[in-house]
Amino acid sequence: MNETKQKLIKVTEKLLKSNGVARLTTRMIAREAGVADGLIYHYFKDKAELIHEVIEQHINDIRDAVEKLPASIGLNTVAENLEKVMMITYNVQYSIAPLASTAFADNSIRERMREIIKLKDIGPKKDIEGIAVYLSAEQRLGRINKDIAPDMAARILVAYSLRSGMNDWFLGLDPDRPEAKKELKDVIRTLMKGLEPRDEKFSK
Repeated sequence: MNETKQKLIKVTEKLLKSNGVARLTTRMIAREAGVADGLIYHYFKDKAELIHEVIEQHINDIRDAVEKLPASIGLNTVAENLEKVMMITYNVQYSIAPLASTAFADNSIRERMREIIKLKDIGPKKDIEGIAVYLSAEQRLGRINKDIAPDMAARILVAYSLRSGMNDWFLGLDPDRPEAKKELKDVIRTLMKGLEPRDEKFSK
């Protein structure tokens, strides 16, 4: 990524955290970044697109983790592979919660960001689809129950990680506390009870 563009994204995140979206202006961002006011519009159409890019930079960590899942098919345990992705999802959601909250509080910014997400065809559904593909592959290997719906299992895991990350940020809980990881493991373990292969003689 262009160095100037990356600098604008970092400066915007810093100012967004300290000033909130209502007080944040492109002129303020340009001044802090040490560039001409108009240069921002060379890289971004408007303030909303710049704020979206700030959040998207964090979300890319989830996308990268999901894209690496196919390399884990048949390796380690399914629970261990899912735990890595879900922990990253939790941490990302925790980190972007204050940014998203202040951005979504502004009606015009929120509507514009919805438009950007729709145009780029991005969002949690992509992560859900990627995890579902991984689960389907493990299902074909007999490592999870053949009767489960991979898409629904993926939805449950992503929904829990996102909700937990947002909730813990809101309550001011430490994301690195042991309980956070334990809770995530417990969710996966509970779900896996319905995913593990069953002895055919007991299922008839």
